[in-house]
Amino acid sequence: MNPSPEDLARLTATVEAFCQLIDRLPARALLEKPWGPRQVLSHLVFWHENYVRQIEARLAGKGWLLPEGTFNQLNADAVASLATVGAPTLIARFRAANTRLCRLAMQPKADSVHVQLKADSKAWPLDEFLVMVEAHIRRHGDDLRKSHVVRSGGSGSAPKASWAGHARLPDGKARLLCHCEEAAGRRHSLP
Repeated sequence: MNPSPEDLARLTATVEAFCQLIDRLPARALLEKPWGPRQVLSHLVFWHENYVRQIEARLAGKGWLLPEGTFNQLNADAVASLATVGAPTLIARFRAANTRLCRLAMQPKADSVHVQLKADSKAWPLDEFLVMVEAHIRRHGDDLRKSHVVRSGGSGSAPKASWAGHARLPDGKARLLCHCEEAAGRRHSLP
């Protein structure tokens, strides 16, 4: 089944709210190591762009080489690969990837697409996968809002977006291990 317009709107609102949150953080917050707001943003951009490329390949009937390795290693590589990219560019890339992702998800053939995080992970129907991705991004935003003082306003010109409500799979399927479990030194799962 194709993702519902409501699920795509919720994903877009959550991506936008996360971008606005990053934009409103003090500059010093983006310098935190080893897993601060900038690294979380890099992590989300890497995976979102990966999802887009994977879905494009699957819709075109082409093979896709899935990432291999542990989530710890994949996330470390993702953050390292984007280490020289500035936060404004990462924000723009996140928004652009989400726009592409939503457009791909609306294509009629998308109802047969399954997405995997990495080579040895479960393949999820696209509609369920995007619900989990939205919850994952929202959870990262919630964690950052709890741990950082956020400036009002922000330098960006994007419209204000509110955080989406908690989304769960309607059939209560088993939880998917979050692909950033090492980020906060704990394991958490995507609904």
